[in-house]
Amino acid sequence: MEKYSVNELISWRIIDGQILILDSHLNESAHELNEIGSFIFSQISQGKELDSIKKDLKETYPEEAEIEEDMQHFIDKLKELQLIVPT
Repeated sequence: MEKYSVNELISWRIIDGQILILDSHLNESAHELNEIGSFIFSQISQGKELDSIKKDLKETYPEEAEIEEDMQHFIDKLKELQLIVPT
């Protein structure tokens, strides 16, 4: 089972329901996540496994046809930027 946690070197905040990540130590950049990205990142920060997040995502956003593929792309990008790390 795949599980990640938020990299301790970054700071993040929820602003108006969306997550803003301040990455001053790794890539010196900021990332504003959309609603679905914020949902996924929030779930990761709570220690949920990816399979559980996928299930919750499908229930929360049933109208999104390619949600699994989009989630995997998003997770891959978070890993590439080192915003999340394996646990």
